[in-house]
Amino acid sequence: MSKIVRVGLVGYGRVGRTFAQLVRSQREALLASIEVDPRLVLIRRSATQAEPGGMVGDLAWTEAEPLSDAVTRLGIDVVVQAVPSSAALVQAARDQTLDAMRSGANVVTATKSHLVEYWPDLGDAAIAAGRSLRISAATGAALPAADLCRRGFRAFPCRSFRASLNGTSNYVVGQLRRGLSLDDAIAEAVARGICEPNPVDDISGRDAAMKLVLLANLLWQPHHRLSDVVVDRIDGDELRELVAEAERQDLVLCSVAKADGDTSPALRVGHAMLPPSDPLARLRGAEKAVEFDLGLGGTAMVSGGASSPEGAGLALLKDVANLATGDGGLGFA
Repeated sequence: MSKIVRVGLVGYGRVGRTFAQLVRSQREALLASIEVDPRLVLIRRSATQAEPGGMVGDLAWTEAEPLSDAVTRLGIDVVVQAVPSSAALVQAARDQTLDAMRSGANVVTATKSHLVEYWPDLGDAAIAAGRSLRISAATGAALPAADLCRRGFRAFPCRSFRASLNGTSNYVVGQLRRGLSLDDAIAEAVARGICEPNPVDDISGRDAAMKLVLLANLLWQPHHRLSDVVVDRIDGDELRELVAEAERQDLVLCSVAKADGDTSPALRVGHAMLPPSDPLARLRGAEKAVEFDLGLGGTAMVSGGASSPEGAGLALLKDVANLATGDGGLGFA
């Protein structure tokens, strides 16, 4: 007997549209492999909503009702959140998450900003409502780093990790090495769907800092906020100079994030010149990686998962499928 999962989608930009398409294209495969039948019953934009039924083609948009009312009326099991991680939408993203959980839905999100700002509040609210929060798409899209931090390393004495978490930065630096200008490299990244039309969070280090906080919070307590991250900011001219200097030294410039639960500051984001043999230096294009120090367990690394709407959409769908097949931890657990 297949399990029907009624899904409401909040946010209909690149990632949201891709997720909607994946629900349709992957439905038969999910039914055949794990007997999960995802059904997209609501698509919600900032002021309008549609109820697609079996199709996501020509949508009839109407004025948006309160999300809590839609969750109750449509019997939504999971609210998938794909709104931008901008500072301007932090409060709205938080309220959406709380409204969804208090109305009886689990939440799967690709949005980072409200998670780093309100982590304890959201976790407590989820537990109080008996709901789950899943954040794979917010921590690296197709890269399964969140799964490892949540469950994979529970018994391991993991006290530090380093990572390259922003696919846009990696792509842009790679294009600078090829001789492109910074503006042209960013334009290519936007055109390929690697980053949003406004790439300021990617280039400034804010995106990597948010992902760093989320992974650290899945691993350790006390929990961190974005203000706890030291970000070594550089402008475009400095970035070009660093790329050139790394080339002169036969090194590779990489965006590197570090987390160490036993040092202060525990979290840091910046650029580093690495030898070509370093695993982070071997990333290509918009790929990302996380290398964990597991103490007695040695070192473990996950890499790849290039940034793309498809990767983020698949990560959202994975979390929906996992919740439907017994991933019952409350809150972020």
